[in-house]
Amino acid sequence: MERQALLKFKEGLKDPSNGLSSWVGQDCCAWLGVGCNNQTGHVIKLDLKSQPELTFGGELSPSLLDLKYLNYLDLSYNDFQGIHIPSFIGSLNKLSYLDLSYASFGGTIPPHLGNLSNLYYLNLSTFLMNFSVSNLNWLPGLSTHWLQVVNMLPSLIELHLSGCELQNLPQTLQFVNFTSLSVLDLSYNNFNSSLIPQWLFNITGLTNLQLSSCYLKGSIPEIAIGSLCNLRSLDISVNFYISVEITEFFQVLPGCSNSSLEEVDFSRNMLTGNLPYSLGYFKGLKSLLLSRNSFSGLMTANIGNLSCLEELDLSYNKMNGTILDSIISEIHFQNLTKLNSFSLSSTKKLLVLNVRHGWIPSFDLTHIEMDGCQLGPAFPAWLRTQKKLMDISLTNAAILDKIPYWLWNLSSQIFNLDLSHNQLSGNIPGSLNFRLYTSIDLSYNLLEGSLPLWPSVTGLHLRNNSLSGEIPIKIYKEIIPSSLNKLKKLSFIDLSNNHFSGEIHDHWKGMQNLYAVDLSKNKLSGGIPDSMCSLPSLIWLQLSNNNLSRDLSSSLENCSHILSLDLGENRFSGTIPEWTAERFFSIVALRLRGNMLSGKILKNCVHMDLVAKGRQLDYGDPILNTIDLLENSLSGEIPIEITDLSALHILNLSLNQLTGKIPENIGDLQCLETLDLSCNHLSGPIPQDMTSITTLSSLNLSYNDLFGQIPTSNQFYTFFFYPSIYGGNPQLCGFPLRTSCSPLSDGGAEHNDQENFDDDEGSEELWFYVSIALGFIVGFWTVCGTSVLKKSWRHAYFHFVNEMKDRLFVAISVNMARLQGKIES
Repeated sequence: MERQALLKFKEGLKDPSNGLSSWVGQDCCAWLGVGCNNQTGHVIKLDLKSQPELTFGGELSPSLLDLKYLNYLDLSYNDFQGIHIPSFIGSLNKLSYLDLSYASFGGTIPPHLGNLSNLYYLNLSTFLMNFSVSNLNWLPGLSTHWLQVVNMLPSLIELHLSGCELQNLPQTLQFVNFTSLSVLDLSYNNFNSSLIPQWLFNITGLTNLQLSSCYLKGSIPEIAIGSLCNLRSLDISVNFYISVEITEFFQVLPGCSNSSLEEVDFSRNMLTGNLPYSLGYFKGLKSLLLSRNSFSGLMTANIGNLSCLEELDLSYNKMNGTILDSIISEIHFQNLTKLNSFSLSSTKKLLVLNVRHGWIPSFDLTHIEMDGCQLGPAFPAWLRTQKKLMDISLTNAAILDKIPYWLWNLSSQIFNLDLSHNQLSGNIPGSLNFRLYTSIDLSYNLLEGSLPLWPSVTGLHLRNNSLSGEIPIKIYKEIIPSSLNKLKKLSFIDLSNNHFSGEIHDHWKGMQNLYAVDLSKNKLSGGIPDSMCSLPSLIWLQLSNNNLSRDLSSSLENCSHILSLDLGENRFSGTIPEWTAERFFSIVALRLRGNMLSGKILKNCVHMDLVAKGRQLDYGDPILNTIDLLENSLSGEIPIEITDLSALHILNLSLNQLTGKIPENIGDLQCLETLDLSCNHLSGPIPQDMTSITTLSSLNLSYNDLFGQIPTSNQFYTFFFYPSIYGGNPQLCGFPLRTSCSPLSDGGAEHNDQENFDDDEGSEELWFYVSIALGFIVGFWTVCGTSVLKKSWRHAYFHFVNEMKDRLFVAISVNMARLQGKIES
């Protein structure tokens, strides 16, 4: 019977790789994934967890009910394409282990699962947004709240509900019945900024608590911390609003007779204070992740006592010091013999590594990240002793040196190398054997020579150097032996702001995974190769500031699937093709400024429809957010259809030959931040509707033929101090221009319909100045009058002024320092 049940179960599954081909013969206990009791021969285990080349789908047959003794069921990491978990699983009452995680199930959990009272392991974690356990109703008569249901499963040891869209974490619980729980994973849920509840720390047997990315806030209860003596792993990372003095946590736990803490992840929260000396008492600590908090002060030397530490991340905090402080010195690493991952990045350039030139660390790192630390001017010599390095990030580290050859000797094991934003010089070796999937970032340096040929690299960032020559044809071709059929070709290449010249060769056809290309700010000529735009994966193409030419229509013909296209500052000619709207239905940013384009802005170019799955979706408003056609020879009127692009953030039509009026309903562009219509031949009044665009922060209407009074309401108040944005329009009047408005100022009788509008605007301007004057008078006598009449108030006032002066000085100084730090970084 059990054999027949398994065969029926197999019939319902989709098995594209034929992984269940072994399910033949009479002995089902020998089949893949099937386990039997050695004494009775009954099937007790079904383990069909997905493997690298073995993934199942389809339906789950109720024939599993004939497996009366089944106590272990694992269907995790398969692809069931959103089907619901069948309710009959709740009738497998012998189950003690159930894992349905990451198997693409959808819907809600059937209430019948509550009958599985023997469960000690339950994993329903998922990454599907339509899979929810927020309304569990497992047992008849129980509340629909998930926590109350779980509280009725006393045998549960491990519970994994990561990514299950839980939205409620009660602050109180009358009694905790699942005291046998050892592992609790509630990560990646949305608890709506709940506090961490006290009852959670009453589960004294917890060894692993995962609360990452749960939108929690507040502090960890101080008293509760001391009850976590059995805790080995605690993860409250990426909650952003959890705040606690770090010393409170690490000073309470040592009170446990035998703290077994091995892993701590508090990254991306609001933890404060200095790293405590007591941190060194946790001898068993293997992983300490405290990045992106607000720790301050110096690094405690006692951290060197963590002899079991393998992973340390203190990046992006407020620790600081100078070379004399020796805040990062050899003493901090003296006993960290097992350390393999070290991160201490900073945005303030205040952290200094102060070690001897001949220092040989006791550890051997595989990962190092010290972005923004002061490591230079010489390249850190001690890194030469690190023979296992695979991930290196030393960006903005004040290194003024050549890249040492011994670093290139590690190329076969490196998968990430980031040395950007330094002053590295010299040539780059042309042929190195990097491992597959490697990302290289050497941008913003002083490197010279030709483009290196590293065919196994997937991400290549070389912008802002002094590389020169032509882009070699071989970079487009697969020069790895054909036996490496799993080669992942280049996916991102950035060669911008170098000195490359010549034409872009037409050899991109084989780069099927390339999604982003930036060749801007070079000296490239010719046109856009057909094979480049034909790449189905290409969505980001930046070719601005070159000497590219040819007709725009032929250049764009194959680029219809690109989301961001920048061909600005070249010599493309011709007109904007009529088929642009039809083919460029998904474009987000279009930048064609500084070319030699002519003709009109076609109406259909600003109304883009997409037909998908039988439905016509208007993508005019939700997609296109940038149109930049500055400095061409475009003529005609601005099409009124452009106001349908309600997601537009940037519209720049400056330096063309456009005529006609500004569209009256331009106020419909409620997301617009930048509008530049300067240096055209536009006429008519500035539409009053434009004042309703509350997001508008940059405006330029200068050098046109606009007339009438400048609007002064709503958003236009913010432009009072920038009269130049209206300059070059002789018939414009009103504030902030010096030209006052008169009844005939907007063009005489032919514009008579504007007179009432002008009167209203004039009255509004008059009342604006009157309100300023009245406000000054009232404010002056409120302060000065009371100061003259009452001596104590006078003293208090000037004391307040002095105090505010000091506060403003400090605030300005701090913010200027922060701004300078951002500019330097």
